[in-house]
Amino acid sequence: MNLSEKKVMVDYIRLQGGEVDLLTGSNSEQDTATSKIPDWTFEIESIDLNQIAYRMGKDSLSFFYTGLKEGRVTEGIVVLGGNAVSVGSVFVSGGWCRMRSGEKVAGDGQVSWTPEVPAVPWTIRAGTVRLENSAFQMERQNLPQTHLVLAGIGIQLDSIYNRGSVIKALLKDLKAVQEGGIEVTAMRAAVDLDTAVTALHGMYVQTPYSWLRLEAQADTSLQHLMGKMPLAVSLNARIGMQDILPFYENIPLVIRQ
Repeated sequence: MNLSEKKVMVDYIRLQGGEVDLLTGSNSEQDTATSKIPDWTFEIESIDLNQIAYRMGKDSLSFFYTGLKEGRVTEGIVVLGGNAVSVGSVFVSGGWCRMRSGEKVAGDGQVSWTPEVPAVPWTIRAGTVRLENSAFQMERQNLPQTHLVLAGIGIQLDSIYNRGSVIKALLKDLKAVQEGGIEVTAMRAAVDLDTAVTALHGMYVQTPYSWLRLEAQADTSLQHLMGKMPLAVSLNARIGMQDILPFYENIPLVIRQ
């Protein structure tokens, strides 16, 4: 610890067997206490994670449960005063996420407020993020047809940057199997979501029966794109019937053949 430079340097942290539960109420109150983020920097060489879970519930999200079997974060730097986080790499194996959304009750008495000083967005950078052998499950309460289950998820993202609504990343690979649906064996793309451009370059998706190449760009941010600005799209694909049937079961037999 360097008090004069307000810096904490840590070689190694290990977290094992932890579970956090958070249950929020339907009302919220304005925090009238004034606070100032301490201008400290934390440098952590590596963090090992083992059997960590987080559970949350609230009105609009009745069930949210996520965690991992094992993971590692390397070369982490957190600058509290500068609202910045950077890591060299993030690795997660055996991750899971299960969520069930509920119906938000109108007129629940929730208090909304705007802080006097607008919040400064955090800047997040990561060299590589890799996820393997993971699963995702999502459903809408009382709507079983919206059920989505993905297994065998593997993802690799490089050169990640996020600040507010600005997102830039290179999707190197993605694999996943949808329950009763399609299997994605490969996927890659360069994602650029900025205040002046929305772009998806070099996108390629492959399944055992299909492939797709896509280029898309608009000269505006994503939030101003829909119905307001032209979107240039170039699409080239070959779609196999096996990837269509899970979504359209009533296709006539003559077309299937």
